[in-house]
Amino acid sequence: MERSGTSLTRGRANKSIFALLHVRKISSAYPGTKIQVGSVFRIRKNQTQIAGLLGVHKSTISRELSRNVPKRGIGAKIYIAVNAQVKTEVRHHDKPKHTTFSISLKNQMKDWMVKKRYSPALVSAQWKKDGIKGVSHECIYNFIWDCKHTNKRINIPFKGVYK
Repeated sequence: MERSGTSLTRGRANKSIFALLHVRKISSAYPGTKIQVGSVFRIRKNQTQIAGLLGVHKSTISRELSRNVPKRGIGAKIYIAVNAQVKTEVRHHDKPKHTTFSISLKNQMKDWMVKKRYSPALVSAQWKKDGIKGVSHECIYNFIWDCKHTNKRINIPFKGVYK
């Protein structure tokens, strides 16, 4: 197997792979496994062989490569572990987080539904348009249903909002 001007026999390549690898699952908690995937990928192993060496399912390797190998540009079709870790951290940072249905959001929802006659879908769309971290229309419908069917003191002002 000829690679980058160095000659490696198949047996020597496998020994060097096992020397580099510690069998661990791929996750953001272990950035070292991304380096392991990259080192095995560079030695031109297929996804099933990489999965066998790392002790994970082949779909995990496929997902890792599809998320972190650029499709076009300078580093196209090349897995670089450092870039993969950066992409993973950016993805985790940018993903939508849980938003609570605060009292201020409930009051704004009530004003828009009473004065402007907005539906819950329009309220959530308006929040999205205004860049306000609101809740989904399903959450608003569930809140309205809860207000109608319970007698919680905190929900009494919102009881007749949507009929």
